[in-house]
Amino acid sequence: MAEKNKYKLTSEKSSELDDLFGTLEDKVSGKDYPKGDLTKAVEWLIKKAQRNLKEKNLVASGKLSASIAPVLPFEYENGLLKFGIELEDYWKKVEEGTPPKPGYTQTDLYNLQKDIKVWISQKPDLQRKVEAKSRDTLSYLIANKILQKGTIKRFKYSGYPFLSKELETFRKKVLKAYEDGIND
Repeated sequence: MAEKNKYKLTSEKSSELDDLFGTLEDKVSGKDYPKGDLTKAVEWLIKKAQRNLKEKNLVASGKLSASIAPVLPFEYENGLLKFGIELEDYWKKVEEGTPPKPGYTQTDLYNLQKDIKVWISQKPDLQRKVEAKSRDTLSYLIANKILQKGTIKRFKYSGYPFLSKELETFRKKVLKAYEDGIND
C-alpha cells in the first residue's frame, strides 16, 4: 500500500487522542519503557479495532482492517514516548460518519460516484447481484443519497467509533506496561 494513502493517527488528529497521549506523557515522562509490553498493548488495540469493524459489518473490501498497523519502531526521545498507528485515510469517515452535504455540486456527485464504483467492485456479493450496466446507476443513487443524508444510517449517520471506543482501555494497558516495567 502506498504511503500517501495512509493516514497517520497521531495525537494532533483527534481530541480523544490528545487526551490519551497527554495522560501518557504525564505518567511516563523520563522513564524507560518496556518495549515488549507496549508492543502487546498496541497489538491489542489493532486487533480490537479490526474485530469491531468485523462485528459491526463495516468491512467492505477488508482494506481498512488490513491496513491498521503500528508505526515502528516506537521512539523514546527527550523523556517522551512516541508511537503511532497508520491506517487507510478514510478511517475517519467510518469512525465519525459523513454528514450530509447540502448544496452539493455535480462535481461532488461525480467524485463520490467514482469512489462508490470502486467500493461496489470490492463487494463480490453486490457484483453478482447487479449487472454491469446497472452499476453506474447504483453508484449514482448511493452517491446521491450519501450527499443528501450522510453515511451509515444504522448508526444515525454518525459513524461507529471502532477505534476511539478502545482508547481508554488502551491507555490503561500502556500505563500498566509502564508500572510493571518500573516495578521489575
